Formats: sequence, C-alpha cells, structure tokens
Amino acid sequence: DDIQDGVDPFPLIPAGIRYVKASAAPGGDGRSWATAHKTVQGALAAAATGQATPADPDDDVAQIWVARGEYKPANRTTPIELINQVAIYGGFSGPSEDFAGETKRGQRLREPAINGCVISGDLNNNDVGPATPDDGPSVPSRADNAAGLITAGPTTNASAILDGFTLSGSAGGSAMFITGSPTIRNCMITRNGTVSGGGANIRGLGAPLFRDCIFAANVASFGGGLRVSDQARPRFETCSFEQNEAQ
Repeated sequence: DDIQDGVDPFPLIPAGIRYVKASAAPGGDGRSWATAHKTVQGALAAAATGQATPADPDDDVAQIWVARGEYKPANRTTPIELINQVAIYGGFSGPSEDFAGETKRGQRLREPAINGCVISGDLNNNDVGPATPDDGPSVPSRADNAAGLITAGPTTNASAILDGFTLSGSAGGSAMFITGSPTIRNCMITRNGTVSGGGANIRGLGAPLFRDCIFAANVASFGGGLRVSDQARPRFETCSFEQNEAQ
C-alpha cells in the first residue's frame, strides 16, 4: 500500500517474513521455511528490494526468521548491515523430518547461549586459542577472519533490530561497528579481538539500545568489551559484562 509497516500503523497489506536456514538449498526466495534463504544477507537483500519498490506491497519485508546454524559475513571486510524497518530474529529450529517449522515468533528460543544461532567471523573454521588484541594478520589462525560481523550506519534507528544471536570470531575489527541507533536484544557477544572495542565500537551521534545482552571474553587494547567515543549515547538494559579484557 506504498507505506512501510513501520511507518503505517494500519497497513492494508502487512509486510512479510523472510526465512533463513544455513542448510537450505541455494536459490530459495525465502518466503517459507521450505524455500528459505541460505544467508542472512540474502534475506536482507530481499528486504532492501521491497523498500525500493513501494508500489509493490507484495515484496515488503518486516521480519527475518533465522534457524539455528552458523552464519558468516560475505568476506573479511563486508559485515552484515542492519537496515531500518527490518527485525532479524534468531532462535528458530526451522523445519525437520517431523516438524514443518515455526509459524509464530513466540515459538523460538531467544537465549543465545543455547539457541544455536551464531554469526561467526571464523571464515575458514580454523580458529585456535582465545581472542587477542593482535587478532588479524599477526595470528595465523585468525588472519582470514572477518574484521567485523555487524554494522549499523548513522541513519539506522530503533526499528533496525538484531535479536537472538551469538556473535563470535571477529578479528582485527570490532564484532559490531555502530554509528546509528539500532536495537540489539538477546545477543551474546563473545571471543572477539581487535585493537579498539572487541565486542563493539560505538561512535558518532547514535544512541543504540542493548537489552538482555552478554559481553564476555572479548579482548582489545582499548575497551575489551566495547568502546564508546565521539558523542554516542548507548543505553544498556539488563546487560552483563564478564571477563572482557583490555591489554
């Protein structure tokens, strides 16, 4: 109906859901568990296409449901980018032999430590040992790792949501680089290493919200768990910081 659901409180045609499952066959359109995208990026691309074609309400996307599995950035320098009016939810089991997959968001398992939804920077599956501030080219097993897992630019607002994931294995760059104001919920950010802000580097004028998140065992020279600079104003609600280290 030409208006995004996040803007229109009474949409004539509600925006849809795109489904993601790591073991899905290539080429799915993401409109069901049976035809799920293989990557989070594929679902985000579909959402961006929907936003670029407001006259076609059939392709609008408001939510992305992600089944348990390991997901990765496309390469070392291209993190997954959050976009407004799209919420990415992890913690779904997805389909199996005797289950067609969840039909309600409340059926998912939100707790990132046990739900099996992981965004990993270990591109070659060869990480050895704990994270260090020198992660990157100087650490052989992490030289290939993504230097960032999630990014949210300066125009992102609270409608850009990431909910229900473990973020691990970023090396040579913060797990999250945030200059806007997204919403991060039910996430565990752990075992990431870089020079500045192991778990997150929050800069600019943004005011991101972190709710029910855990920052644990991240390492950096400055701000092991995270670093806040410029005029950024992050808010933390029922979050914990455990065994992060600045070396």
